[in-house]
Amino acid sequence: MADQNILKEEGRRLSKVKEIRRLTWKKMAQEIGVNEATLRQISSGRMRLSSNMCRNLCDHYSEFRYEWLFRGDGRMFTEQYINNTDMLEESEYTGWTALQLIKVIEEKQNQIKQYNEIIVSK
Repeated sequence: MADQNILKEEGRRLSKVKEIRRLTWKKMAQEIGVNEATLRQISSGRMRLSSNMCRNLCDHYSEFRYEWLFRGDGRMFTEQYINNTDMLEESEYTGWTALQLIKVIEEKQNQIKQYNEIIVSK
């Protein structure tokens, strides 16, 4: 049986792919042709991430490096993706992907909406 720490780390990396791609487990399973329950078991550390599934994930989501996803080695993103992604030059968000930045913007918009609702209710 695989070491629990390895299983947990594999699950975290798979969950990170899901989060960055803004997918549900169901959508990810459909896109890569696996059972949703399998992805959930991997993400929760109950099942190993196979090299074949890892290759399949990287084929579908080509911005992620196989070595990072499978073993946790090196950077998350491929060199090609990094070179082709517009990054902010000088800010706390330097190096973030467009998807990560969109998530931050959406969170900030939700905060503003909540503040506006509080102001209007007073």
